[in-house]
Amino acid sequence: MPKHTTSPAPVLPPATDLTAAYRACSPLPLPPDHDWYVDLGPAREGNLRPVLERRFRAKPPVDPDTSGQESGQESWPKVLFLGMRGSGKSTELNKLAATLRDAFEVVRIDVDARLNASEFDIAELVLAVAVEVERHMREEVNKPLEEALLKDIQTWFATVTREKVEERLRVVQAGGEGKVPVAAGFFGSVMGMLKSTSTERRSVVTALQRFPGELVTLCNTLVRSAEAKLGEGRELLLILDNLDRYPPEVVDRALGGGADHVQGLKVCMVLTPPVDLLINPVGPPLTGVYATEVMHVPSIRKATETPGTLSDPGARLLRELLAKRVAVDVLFERGVAERLIELSGGHPRLLLDLTREALLRENGDRLGMDAVDAAVRAQLTLLRDQVNNSGLLRLLVHAYAKQQLGPDQGYLRLLFNRWVFKHNGQDWYAVNPLVLLVPEVSEAIRAADAG
Repeated sequence: MPKHTTSPAPVLPPATDLTAAYRACSPLPLPPDHDWYVDLGPAREGNLRPVLERRFRAKPPVDPDTSGQESGQESWPKVLFLGMRGSGKSTELNKLAATLRDAFEVVRIDVDARLNASEFDIAELVLAVAVEVERHMREEVNKPLEEALLKDIQTWFATVTREKVEERLRVVQAGGEGKVPVAAGFFGSVMGMLKSTSTERRSVVTALQRFPGELVTLCNTLVRSAEAKLGEGRELLLILDNLDRYPPEVVDRALGGGADHVQGLKVCMVLTPPVDLLINPVGPPLTGVYATEVMHVPSIRKATETPGTLSDPGARLLRELLAKRVAVDVLFERGVAERLIELSGGHPRLLLDLTREALLRENGDRLGMDAVDAAVRAQLTLLRDQVNNSGLLRLLVHAYAKQQLGPDQGYLRLLFNRWVFKHNGQDWYAVNPLVLLVPEVSEAIRAADAG
């Protein structure tokens, strides 16, 4: 049966010992119905997930009489969902997928796990879409696509790239044991090759770059075939996550330089490029091509309040985030949770990471301030060297004083390194509290204030 629903996540009681607490504070994205989920929207001045949902529900329908071939481009929105790494995008996208499951079959693609870890081309991205849609229909929906269609794509691929199809097929057939269609196994093997850094990858990519339009057309044929199997009123929605783990120039070449091909894919998509591309585009602004939503780091204080201040709703919600995982009043000494929230600057993943590091350093039965201080010192050992070697000290002082970025490329490095966070409201910036503990940073700030 198609897997259009998910089983409810187990209700997990908050951890009451250090080992269980360490495990509970894993920063991995949460499944959509998980009991630990906390809506941090009020600390971001609104949850963007309902906005994303409405974008897809309000779009013009695909014309069923033409199998979508003549429908307008607005029938397949391509939405950029941007935010700092670790700010909670993946968890919110998991919730979005669950919310839209009545109308959309969601195919999630962790791009960095499917493509080369350092670079990719638009042709590889389109090929990954086709391969993942085929796999999803076969493994998740249990409605595999026709073998003839896959063989047609395989033949085109072999003709264009001059790949040694017979040799690759022999390997696939030898290891497949009949569990995966041969053509599907062929493309799985191709994707494994493209993920490597071999000269073979460069040769294949160069060949595909000559015919990106044909590849898009073939991908659209595959998507239409998949949607026909989903039944009336249901479409595919692709979530291309972890694009923000690539350098901005790599993503810009694909989404900017290859925008016509991305927009030519007749399927709804959410993409997660680096937030740097919004602030300082490498080429023409992507916002001129794609609908864009930006999710900022939750605020734990107001812009007018000094660092170290904790204000609601941000502080309350992040304490709730911890309390759902850990019995804070039982396992944490007084003030420890507040100190961890303050040091995180409101960044959810940093809060969980720092909590875990402190838990590892606690020798007693309850997490105390000494263990938190030890975790901070461990963080500062490397962070201090990174800051002092970056040449960005002056920029950090400016960001602290003005709560804004300045006209220098180095400010983007501050964002990428998560040394500066952008908050909602009046769109103000705050320096990561751990960075403020670097002696050279605090000294430079005092000197600037005195001068």
